[in-house]
Parts: sequence; structure tokens; C-alpha cells
Amino acid sequence: MNNFKLLLVLFVIQLQSFATIAQIQNKPVASKSNHVVAEWKNQEAVWTIWPSDTAMQAVITQAIKALSLEVPVHLILSSDSLRDFALLKLKNDSIAYNRIKIVMNTNAKGFIRDHGPWFIFDANDQPARLGFKWANYGVTTSLTRNTTIKDSIMMGKFAGEITGKMKLKTVVSDLVIENGMIEVNNNGVAICFMETILQRNPGYDLPAITVEMKRALGLKKIIWLGSSPSMEKIYPGAKASNIFGFGGNGHIDQYVRFANDTTILIAQIDPMERRFDPVTSGDFFILTENLEYLKKLQMKMINHLPS
Repeated sequence: MNNFKLLLVLFVIQLQSFATIAQIQNKPVASKSNHVVAEWKNQEAVWTIWPSDTAMQAVITQAIKALSLEVPVHLILSSDSLRDFALLKLKNDSIAYNRIKIVMNTNAKGFIRDHGPWFIFDANDQPARLGFKWANYGVTTSLTRNTTIKDSIMMGKFAGEITGKMKLKTVVSDLVIENGMIEVNNNGVAICFMETILQRNPGYDLPAITVEMKRALGLKKIIWLGSSPSMEKIYPGAKASNIFGFGGNGHIDQYVRFANDTTILIAQIDPMERRFDPVTSGDFFILTENLEYLKKLQMKMINHLPS
């Protein structure tokens, strides 16, 4: 379990990230290249997976309740029993059914932001799906909790199954990328951990990766941060003494997010809390280093040291 607190507003945004944003209402001006629309822009729908874990169900229910007031939610469920329970839960929380579209898919598992569809506009300004490759967070399934080899294979096919019924074009890329590895604003600027992208794609150097990311996503600029916090990474065993825990193995979306095109939210660790253990101490310096680098970009920074 991660033993430091993240910026509250950053956590709230992460709840939205569980529901990968889909089909954008307002098309961008023709750009002759692919184009990613930021998550805070007007959306036609939000997609999310209903989890099997009861604790996560409570969190997702509150996220759906808040989001459904602003945008319809497409809720993906893996079984009839989960569907029936989810509908009862939504009813008990006074969530309007007419704002929810139920989608059944037996391979629905995990966080949809990681392996779900990434909706973009292609060079002809038509809605499309971005098809990066999937490699189980860059580790074997023995290191990812409650995930078998079969599960991972199905997760890799999941996005295509969802968008196949929508008859969307797929913009194919040979890069291995989970959606949570990249944070993008509406001006074609992305933020990514360099260490993570290289770990997922050992056959490519950074210049080649940069060229391909710009092509696939229509990016103008990529901000490369060095390393993610250690607590985010997946290790075989304890990270120090009896300290365990992992995230998306180098994802950026729990630590650095765009609030708008010119404002970046970045999580920080309280200087007092970093004294508790060596992992938190190391992550304190990693996040501080990221903060200092981002400050040099002359963008508005919002960081928070919890009381």
C-alpha cells in the first residue's frame, strides 16, 4: 500500500481517468495529422469498467454518480451477476439509468485507462482508435496481482473488441504504451516518464520513440521526465524491508496531470513523512526533481504538501 498521500484534486482526477474518455463532441480544425483531445474538453461519452472488487465498486459508483450529471457513462461489465449488482448499486445511489449505457464484455478487467480504447481524430478528422501494443505493464503476469497469462492476452484484445462494434478505424503503432503512461493537453503537448517508455520498448531509442509518438498522437512536443516514484514500479518482492506495493509500473497519471493547457498538477510528499522509510524518502527526491524541472517550463504549477 502506498504510504504517502497524493494531492486531493489529483486523486479526484484519477477517478475520472478510470473512465477513459471517448467520442468527442467538438471536432478540431482539420490538421492533416492525428489529434488527441484533452480529457477536460466536451465529451460525448465516458467509458469505464465495473470492477469485481467491492472496495473499488464503491469508488467507481461515486465517480459514475458525479460524471453522469455532466456526460453519459458507458459502463462495461464482464458478467450478468456483476451487471445485476451494479444496476442495484446505481439505483440505491439514485443514479439515473437513462445516463448509463450497459456494455457487456467478458474480458472487461482492470482499469480501462491502461488497456482500454484511446479515442482520437485521425488525419481526416474522423474518430478513430489509437492502437498501441500491450505487454502487461512490461512485466510477466507472475508479478501482476490477480492476472493470469490468459487474462493479459484478453486485456490486450479488449480495446479492439470494444471499438470493433463501433466500426472505428484503428491507427496502428508498434510502440508498447498503456494510456496511463502519457498525459496530454489540448495543444499537442505530452508528459511522460522517459524511463518507463524505454523499459516498455527496449528495441527503440528515445529519438525513434519520440518520432513515432508524435506521428501516432499528433503531438507537437513531449516533456520527458526522468523516472517515476519507486512505489509506482512493479518489483518481485519487497521494495525495502517489509514495504510492498506497486502501481502501473511507471505510469505518470497518478503523479503529474494537466489541469488545463497551461497548468500542471504534481503530487508531492510531505518532508516530514519522507522520514518514515527509505522508499518514501527516495520518492520524495524523485517527485521534487520532477517539480523543479517542470517549473523551468514556465507553466503554472500546483503542488501540495498535505497537512
